[in-house]
Amino acid sequence: MKKIIALSLLFFVATSALAGDTKWSFMGEFSNIARGNESGDCDGYALRLWKLSNTAREDQVIGIFTHADGPCDKLGTPIYGVFYSSINQTISFSAPNDSPAVLETERFSGKIESDKISGTLTIFNHYKRTTSKSSLLLKRR
Repeated sequence: MKKIIALSLLFFVATSALAGDTKWSFMGEFSNIARGNESGDCDGYALRLWKLSNTAREDQVIGIFTHADGPCDKLGTPIYGVFYSSINQTISFSAPNDSPAVLETERFSGKIESDKISGTLTIFNHYKRTTSKSSLLLKRR
């Protein structure tokens, strides 16, 4: 799985660089992950974002989304279906749940501010065919 993530990001970087003058910038890391006192397990979400500014087309955003719900060593999964507006500072994306035992897709839609990202997280459980929504606030690290 780690090799697939690395190869996917490498392919994206290589093909994007061919399209004109490009500039990568790290947009930030945002998180609300907390470690439990008794178990030492982690709970919460984290998001790392990079922006590719390209003279040939509009800015593109890639990232890694982590849903921590147990051991604290999860790497996260690449986000996809990203819609980003630099004018309105809004972002939406999807990411698969990185737990192999859970067949879920997580969809986020919200606003990027200087110190946080906030919005709505919708979780689609493909096995149970259920949907749940909740507010999500991630603070800049």
